[in-house]
Amino acid sequence: MLGRSAAALKILAPLVADLEQADSRPVLLMAVLKSQTGDYQQASDYFARVEKMQPGCNALASYFYGATLLRMHRLPEAQAELQGAIRCHPRFALAEYRLGEALSQQGKLQDASKALLQATRDDPALAEPYYALAQIRQRLGDSAGAREAMAQFNRLQKRSSGADQSLLTKGLP
Repeated sequence: MLGRSAAALKILAPLVADLEQADSRPVLLMAVLKSQTGDYQQASDYFARVEKMQPGCNALASYFYGATLLRMHRLPEAQAELQGAIRCHPRFALAEYRLGEALSQQGKLQDASKALLQATRDDPALAEPYYALAQIRQRLGDSAGAREAMAQFNRLQKRSSGADQSLLTKGLP
């Protein structure tokens, strides 16, 4: 993965160097790649640049920025970005899943559970929310619910891979 990311970063560098560029897609891709390679600060700078280039509602930028902030453990900011992604694109299951993670890490288990349940309703084929939901239900003392969610995760896990990456190639549902 890092080899491909490094090659993509090299290709994108000249495209994003032009600050007057009107197309935000290369900048967004650079932000995502920087985040995936662990360069969170530079990723944050690129996400901020995307927001300036496209003021208003950009669900993908908000989602990926929220996911980056989540990795940086900047939970309230991650929560705000992910909620923004959901406002821009209702029924955005991956954003609801990441929102559930952010809320869970803040100890807001009931709210996290609601976000994760919404993610499972909006995309029943997405495995990750079921796993997170199983963990939260276990923490809330709902063993039967945890087992049920984990069983669904195990059924779906074989088919689910690279959910974040598919957003870049396929776009939002």
